[in-house]
Amino acid sequence: MVSMYMSFPSEGYVAYSAAIAAGVIGSQIASGWIASSVIFYFPLRKGKADFIIQVMKIAVASVVLSSVITASIFFLFFRNLTLSISVLFLIIVQGLFYVAVSLFQPERRMRGQVVSAFVLCMAQLLFAGYVILVNNHSLPLSVAGYGAGFLAGLVTLFLYIRWTWFTSVFLKRQRRLAATESPFENSRFLAYGGPMFLWFALMLVSSYTDRFFLGQVGGPGVAGYAFTKDILIGVSGFISMPIMLIAHSMIFRLFREKKKQELSQLIEFSTTLLAVLFLAAIFFYVSFVKVQLTYFSPDLQHVSFFRAFLIGVGIMISTLALYSQKKFEVLGHLKQLVVLAAISNAVALLAYMYSSYSQSLDYFAISYVACALLYFCLTLWVGEREIRFTLNYRMVAFVLAAFVMMHFLAPSAIYNGSVNWKAVIWAVAWILLLVAVLLTCLFRLFRSLSVGLIRD
Repeated sequence: MVSMYMSFPSEGYVAYSAAIAAGVIGSQIASGWIASSVIFYFPLRKGKADFIIQVMKIAVASVVLSSVITASIFFLFFRNLTLSISVLFLIIVQGLFYVAVSLFQPERRMRGQVVSAFVLCMAQLLFAGYVILVNNHSLPLSVAGYGAGFLAGLVTLFLYIRWTWFTSVFLKRQRRLAATESPFENSRFLAYGGPMFLWFALMLVSSYTDRFFLGQVGGPGVAGYAFTKDILIGVSGFISMPIMLIAHSMIFRLFREKKKQELSQLIEFSTTLLAVLFLAAIFFYVSFVKVQLTYFSPDLQHVSFFRAFLIGVGIMISTLALYSQKKFEVLGHLKQLVVLAAISNAVALLAYMYSSYSQSLDYFAISYVACALLYFCLTLWVGEREIRFTLNYRMVAFVLAAFVMMHFLAPSAIYNGSVNWKAVIWAVAWILLLVAVLLTCLFRLFRSLSVGLIRD
């Protein structure tokens, strides 16, 4: 994202960001519900190879349909045929990649996932380096290059699938076992994954809808707004996914075992850890990174502290909502969750339309954080109280106050045509102070965990 942002003009990056957003929306809608069903049903099937073939047939049909619809909608907004074709390619390879990854998750086959992720990242890094060296401003090629990384990762996963479940020895054994079980009906995928499909679609549209309206807003700061949101969404995934992967299964298990005290402690620990880490990331970007990148991309100077902070807070609230909605997931009340997501989505759509009409990026930021807060509050207030959302508000308030004070002590730009060594020394001291505050809070947070919960 950084290389693309520094290579494209402002209007080009907005289109690039919208294309990547369309790829995320289309691929997740196509694959999210299939992946959820695979994770649930895969351990129960004896004939793995036949089941994988059945899954991939459904996945191909789903991603092709989703890619055609999403690329057509994208074309209506941007009127660029070659860019829309690149979006179609991105959705297909990204959607199939997510489905292929889900085949490895039930049995915790980490090696294939790690190697494919490494290949994917290397392919995208090599392409980003090519863009910088050649100074290529082709939007369709850039989107296709981003998709090429997923294609490389997908090929790697298919090789692992071939070596894992399709070797001659395993295949004969699986077919003997498959003969003892009834055929798997395709309708069971939809019965389990249907509500998750709707929820995935609504939440993705809520997160990325503003990109399509940003293209109608003129003036400086538009590309900086899109870039800031892209960076912070990426950071949120980097922070939240490891925490969620550990906490998700534990929340379900503790709920089934009726260990309410341990469950409450786990949720408070997870949400507080997430809030502390994300606040650190927000202020590190807003107070330091954005300032350092302004020389290379002057458009970032139009992204104020207020606007960038609101974007970050909106993303953080959306991530915390993953814990406030756990009561719906453990009870299987996914239809209620879909309704709540639809309400917040409808409000977000109206808010973005008004923001676009007003030509105000501040309205976009306010709309985003307000709609994220609306969904968060709805998941808190509606439904049964089987699982309570808890957060260490005192620690979060302390971290927020400390980082706000540090913002006013943040260093100036290190490079403005030449290196400012005083700024470099101050930047090192500032970063060390930020890390010290963060580590102090994390130490206190980990000490609050009970020994029994850590062992679990």
